[in-house]
Amino acid sequence: MQAKNIALFLLLCEQVCVSSPKYYSDQALTYMNSVSIVGDQDPVYFPKGAKYNRFQIGSISKTFTGLLLANAISSGLLNKDKLHRQSLIDLATHGTNTSDGYAYSNLGFKTLGSHLAKVYGTSYLTALTENILRELSLVFTGESSAKCHDYDYAFGCLTSNLADMSHYLKALLTQCEISNSGNDSISEWLKTSNSIEYPIRKVRIADGGIIEHRINLHSEIISTENSKVFCHNGEIMGYKSFIAYSCSAEPKQSWGFVIWSSPEYSQKPISGLAIEGFKRVKQNEWAKRFDLLRKNKNGNLLSICQGPQKD
Repeated sequence: MQAKNIALFLLLCEQVCVSSPKYYSDQALTYMNSVSIVGDQDPVYFPKGAKYNRFQIGSISKTFTGLLLANAISSGLLNKDKLHRQSLIDLATHGTNTSDGYAYSNLGFKTLGSHLAKVYGTSYLTALTENILRELSLVFTGESSAKCHDYDYAFGCLTSNLADMSHYLKALLTQCEISNSGNDSISEWLKTSNSIEYPIRKVRIADGGIIEHRINLHSEIISTENSKVFCHNGEIMGYKSFIAYSCSAEPKQSWGFVIWSSPEYSQKPISGLAIEGFKRVKQNEWAKRFDLLRKNKNGNLLSICQGPQKD
């Protein structure tokens, strides 16, 4: 093959592998991969060829389980049994509203997944796919090649890519001015989830500021007096991830990002990933706060947006 033809072949292969969802790598091509949305801009992917790289999203899976519970409540599946509904809410919020108080639990979410499967009358993964993932148009989010049992997907076994995560961020921003999609189902899920919000603790950081930690059905929440961020992290099989978003009534002020790294590049702690993500959406104040939080020996907010685990 002539050199010119070889060059054209390589160029075509590169374009196809980057643009087609049929081609993806199970490993990150660089240190970290991310997608960010700021204001009314289109999603920005880093690196550009990372859009379809597939990753284990870890405990970000729990945000989808929370939405599946919110759907069961808003659609009336759980309204008839208030005691059962409250017990599932307690599992989704890691026992925050119980006498034992907040204790982050994978086992609790696995139990929640088994109960939701019974509520929907099918397997957990089928219920999630039919009621949440399809509604969000997340076509690349789902089963893992790892050996995961059905209920494992409720707490940390889902895989996804940046293409799907950009759709997810847009859906989570539907209550914001910038990207209201008009999807009534998603709005109902978020209204239901946001209506069930419990306080966990307050942490004073080195600059004298106070950060409050709260939780709802689909997210951990951190806030200051004038800023509120919904977030969650994840870590499984060497993959580390972090998702965060914030809604604003002001035009073009809402933002969100997902960032993750693969096993061979995961030496950096999750808090470091979070700080990098905040910088990419120009939320430098939150980047500074997270840096102070991880140095705070008397009240470190978990491993940031995730609680002290009891299992």
